[in-house]
Amino acid sequence: GNDAGVYREREELGRLLLPPLLKLLGENSLSLANTVLSFIPNTSELAFLGLAKQAQDHLDCQKADIFKALKANNGNAPKLSDAQLQELLTAKVRTEKVVHKDAKIRTFIQEDSSREHLTMHAYDVHYGTVRRGQDAIVALDDSIVRGNTLKNAIL
Repeated sequence: GNDAGVYREREELGRLLLPPLLKLLGENSLSLANTVLSFIPNTSELAFLGLAKQAQDHLDCQKADIFKALKANNGNAPKLSDAQLQELLTAKVRTEKVVHKDAKIRTFIQEDSSREHLTMHAYDVHYGTVRRGQDAIVALDDSIVRGNTLKNAIL
């Protein structure tokens, strides 16, 4: 519920997911710039917010390192074009509500045979939020049962 300790704990759990996520992205030649962070369902939102905040902090540190390197190299540093500078300054972690669940359909309490059928009808994909062939989707899900079932519904 509304307990501040539970809120902070869930957010911290999300923050702790960034190092393994960065490792996984690197192992698959993917970047945070081409990654869309999302969550399914609302109960995983607090951990998602922690992950998104930690990812933005990481990106901001990378930007600061680039500016420090440019400053340290003075005249020897490669020049940035206006477009490159704008891209660097505006770089943000991408977050989207990629999938929306109909709150009236309770899929997790169903038996296996009917859960998959219900799942196929309980979730709607928000098309146009992810660039096909370019983006990786990282959807934070707090249910093992739903995670196994959703694979067939949205992928």
